[in-house]
Amino acid sequence: MSIEPALLETRHKLLEGAGYTAFKASSWTEFEQACGAHHLDLILLGQSLPPSLKHDMDEFARKQCPRTKVAELYLYAQSIPSEYAFNASVPDPEELLGFVKRTLGDKN
Repeated sequence: MSIEPALLETRHKLLEGAGYTAFKASSWTEFEQACGAHHLDLILLGQSLPPSLKHDMDEFARKQCPRTKVAELYLYAQSIPSEYAFNASVPDPEELLGFVKRTLGDKN
């Protein structure tokens, strides 16, 4: 989830290139549709989202899809109480993929 189109597209391609099935969302409606239409293992809340929107999305996900892990990408500090957080100022895409892999508990 990101409101920044370039970040959304780049991360989507990165995740799919690594073999993950990824869905893009840039609005509340798209987020809600993805949560309702798919079994999601992980929701990535991008650093471009305002903290209030991250809070709302985290709360919605915990109620509507409680088995889904919610991870926050941030630049300076976390804004939601998530055990899954990644400092997005790290420029290496492999670091993000490693974070996703660890968060999902992938053994590969």
